[in-house]
Amino acid sequence: MSETLKLTELVRRPAVGKAGKPVTVKANFFEVQKLPDVTVYHYDVTISSEDLPPAVNRKIYEELIASYGKSELGGTRPVYDGRKNMFSAKELKFDSKTFDITLDKNVPPNSKRPAEVFKVKIRKVATINLEELHRFLNKKSALTNNVLTGIMALDVLIRHKPALLHVTVGSSFFTPEGKQPLNGPLEVWRGFYQSARPAVGKMMINLDISATAFYQSGPLIEIIIKILGFRNPNDLGRTSPPINWEKVEKAIKGLRVLLTHREKSKKSFKVLKLIQKSARQYKFKVDSNKNDPQGNPIQVETSIEAYFQKTYGRKLQFPNLPCIAIGKTAIVPLELCSVTEGQRYPKKLDERQTADMIKFTCQPPHIRANTIKDGLRILNYDNNEYIKDFGLKISTEMATIKARTLPAPVISYHPSSKDANFTPNDGAWNLIGKKVAQGTTLGSWGAVVFGNERDVPKTQFDNFIRQLVVTCTATGMNIPNKSPPCVYANPHGDVEGALRQAWQRAGSAVKSQPQLILCILPNTGVSLYAEIKRVTDTVLGVSSQCIQVKHTRDPKPQYCANVCLKINVKLGGMNSHLAGNMLPFLTSKPTILMGADVSHPPPGDTVRPSIATLVGSMDAKASRYSASIRIQAARTETIADLSDMGVELLKTFYQTCGRKPERIMMYRDGVSEGQFKETLETELAALKTACHRLEPNYNPKITFVVVQKRHHARFFPTRREDGDRSGNCKSGLVVDTDIVHPCEFDFYLQSHAGLLGTSRPAHYYVLYDDNKFAADEMQEFTFRLCHLYARCTRTVSMVPPAYYAHLVAARARFHSKNEQWSDTASTESGAGDASSFGKLKPELAKVMWFISDHSKGVLKTHEWRTAANSAAYLIPHLQPTMKILDVGCGPGSITIDLAELVPDGSVIGIEYTSDPLSKALALAIERGIMNVEFRVGDIHKLDFPDNTFDVVHVHQVLQHIADPVQAMREMRRVTKPGGIVAVRESIVPTWYPESAGLAAFWELQARMAKAKGGNPHPGKYIHTWAVQAGFDRPQIISSAGTWCFSTPEEREYWGGSMAERTLSSAFADTAVSGGYATMEELKQLEKAWRDWVQDDSGWFAFLHGEMICRV
Repeated sequence: MSETLKLTELVRRPAVGKAGKPVTVKANFFEVQKLPDVTVYHYDVTISSEDLPPAVNRKIYEELIASYGKSELGGTRPVYDGRKNMFSAKELKFDSKTFDITLDKNVPPNSKRPAEVFKVKIRKVATINLEELHRFLNKKSALTNNVLTGIMALDVLIRHKPALLHVTVGSSFFTPEGKQPLNGPLEVWRGFYQSARPAVGKMMINLDISATAFYQSGPLIEIIIKILGFRNPNDLGRTSPPINWEKVEKAIKGLRVLLTHREKSKKSFKVLKLIQKSARQYKFKVDSNKNDPQGNPIQVETSIEAYFQKTYGRKLQFPNLPCIAIGKTAIVPLELCSVTEGQRYPKKLDERQTADMIKFTCQPPHIRANTIKDGLRILNYDNNEYIKDFGLKISTEMATIKARTLPAPVISYHPSSKDANFTPNDGAWNLIGKKVAQGTTLGSWGAVVFGNERDVPKTQFDNFIRQLVVTCTATGMNIPNKSPPCVYANPHGDVEGALRQAWQRAGSAVKSQPQLILCILPNTGVSLYAEIKRVTDTVLGVSSQCIQVKHTRDPKPQYCANVCLKINVKLGGMNSHLAGNMLPFLTSKPTILMGADVSHPPPGDTVRPSIATLVGSMDAKASRYSASIRIQAARTETIADLSDMGVELLKTFYQTCGRKPERIMMYRDGVSEGQFKETLETELAALKTACHRLEPNYNPKITFVVVQKRHHARFFPTRREDGDRSGNCKSGLVVDTDIVHPCEFDFYLQSHAGLLGTSRPAHYYVLYDDNKFAADEMQEFTFRLCHLYARCTRTVSMVPPAYYAHLVAARARFHSKNEQWSDTASTESGAGDASSFGKLKPELAKVMWFISDHSKGVLKTHEWRTAANSAAYLIPHLQPTMKILDVGCGPGSITIDLAELVPDGSVIGIEYTSDPLSKALALAIERGIMNVEFRVGDIHKLDFPDNTFDVVHVHQVLQHIADPVQAMREMRRVTKPGGIVAVRESIVPTWYPESAGLAAFWELQARMAKAKGGNPHPGKYIHTWAVQAGFDRPQIISSAGTWCFSTPEEREYWGGSMAERTLSSAFADTAVSGGYATMEELKQLEKAWRDWVQDDSGWFAFLHGEMICRV
């Protein structure tokens, strides 16, 4: 039975909520203090050439205003959206008129190379009385087309002038001020987003920061060097290994360039293709200025190199490089082209570029608020002539709004746990002393080590398995088979065959269906991980758990406990639930929670399909979910097969619970406001159809809520006590006044605790509600669910059903066979189309197979460092309740180990720059360590009171600073009487076989350290520095420690990271710019490290001076 819904409005707000602690926060919304009291006139703009980009349309519009503004438009200043809509505060003297507009020749032609004369037709389409908008904002009128057009007019008005002055992308404008380079040929620009939003009784302007990637401007040849990762133009002339010119062509095709041999011309051209022939090889015919006996012009053959020499006097510096085509017959050398500024990069960023982008955009709340105020200054609404013409007045102060902090629920673990029922603080808790609420039995399992026994000795593997089994047992699982069969396999070989072999051995070992395959991975690469998931999910039908090999060397109980959480859920267990009657909507009647999402292919991908997912809860505790997946047409947001997917999950619920759900609560991710009506009309109808297919009179009550994360609302605490330690508002903040919709049922919920940057709340919008939720009921129910995300001990930022739907869609992407997972892989070969996707095996249908287990490592040059190998001299002095400061914590691997050693104490790690701190926090979360925090700080001036810490620890930091004695004085000052300052610094390295290149590297590093006031071997001097800093010599205990790298894996880690540092770090930049070494010399040093890595007899050791100083 099909049902078409014709909805004219959504669910009205029942009333504002009252639950929780009232707080006052700032929001990045600015009140429209005065709306236009004039009639606004709406005009349609049609330009003769279709599909012109908005930037060209605006150039045409500007020319129209310049040519006809006074004579035909009466001196008015209409505003234009760059497409079809123009609004004027005064009525024009015509209803329809066509103008001929000739663009200046400097305006770049579009891809279709239109003529320079355009016919522009302006036609009046509506007269808008903004009184209707006033009435709507005050709940006296419905949302009509006039109201929507009035809101659009305000949007166009505030964006018009920035669009004329700056590069515009969507609703944001961007400026090169403060731009920063990304890896390769890109750079990131800061932008500002602005949008007119209807709110309770008023209009608001939502203003936020944004960022996007642009191509760097400048010589095209320099851009190509960066695309290929080369150092200078001479590298482009090499023949072995051959240069990937196809990669270059793919990267530069479509870029606009200026021709530098025409210095006076500013006309730009689009790169159509790369010509593989060089300027010296490419020949064509030109007139010779002579005629044959019959009087016909004689043509002679010439090369591009010779042509530019003769015609323009330009002797090419690189005549053997390829050329580019900028027209059918226009071919120019690479070196005569310069990329113009402001060209947005539309493709997916690679991993390193994404990390750099995150660093650029990750701003603490107070800094983000100040940056938004900078945007307000740039916009300068008060002096905007267009805004003045319309009579609009916008506040220059952020809105102060009333909010509430909801109370956290009581979380339950197994009754035998310490603190089996507890209320978390600030959205986070730990597993110390806790057992999972319902542990599963793991009886049949196997393992695949992707590597050889030299890389991962069997003893190392066995030790890890022992620790994992012990930890899982302590956490509440039952593992009778404590020695799973193990298969070693080539990570670049037959992955499916290796997994099948492990699956068969696991089943044969205990004569039962395998439950789990544990996979030890050599790195964090996507390709191997994706193939493992494809095979286990769609071929074998068995759960899998991936472990990075580094975690098997010295397995930590806390890490193993986190792995246990994932395994337990994948096998059908329950990690935790909410206590008592915390979820009455679920427990009072049979109820299914559903989450839905659609995942789209990356920008520019024309082959891969979209993936639609639906998940459903299978118990009254909202702890177990099943999932359904469909492949559908690319970039289709509405879920096409929702009816069938709904039938699947409703049947599974009935088979699991023995009853049909009487209520359905749907959380739908990824729907924009413009798609609300379409989503309701199709997806709600499909859900009802699914119910009727099961039973004609089956009509459970449905509530349909959209969850939005892609919005620009941000909140800032007004008092320190209302914020958390990251400076964000506390977990549980809910906003349903002031900035929300005037009458519809929406609210913002910041359910998670802040980490780095400014927290983004989720925006919940109730589209349909048979269950008649009150505001408090909906908000508390949603917030409490956010404590039930299975794989971590934190509240999450989005309600778990929607979160799981998103995870399923991401995981299903791996189910495509023969997929290419590199960032540069082509998508034109057919891999990844709908037919290549495998189906989930039925053995996994009722378990949470989609819980992810793959996380990226921390900074390569520090991830090997642990408390065990870098602070062993300190460990005997630690007590469980100590307060520790780790100075120069880097990405936090040692810091987090120290925190684990003081479970009832606390650790603060400081670093002079924020760059590594996001990785440190991510590592802490991955390992479930909650008694640690990270800050930016200066070792010379520690921002802590006297006598604060029991222990202050520093490792390999003093060698980099000019005044280590002052640093030690500061460390002594913040240490309590009787406390410890612990110092470990390097003395001298040694290695085998002898290598002049390695010796030259260390000699270069010593020269550079001395030049900036540091000491290359500070471990020799730390005890004397300590005395100078005020420590008593009898209270100083000195010792020595070593690092040693000798196995292939250790050599690859150490030598590889040092080789990378030699050429691709601040070390390299400083060495060259400071005149300490040339790039060619650095390449020789890098080669020396690579050669050492490959030498089977290679061995490297570091001696360190260590010191315990009692205060």
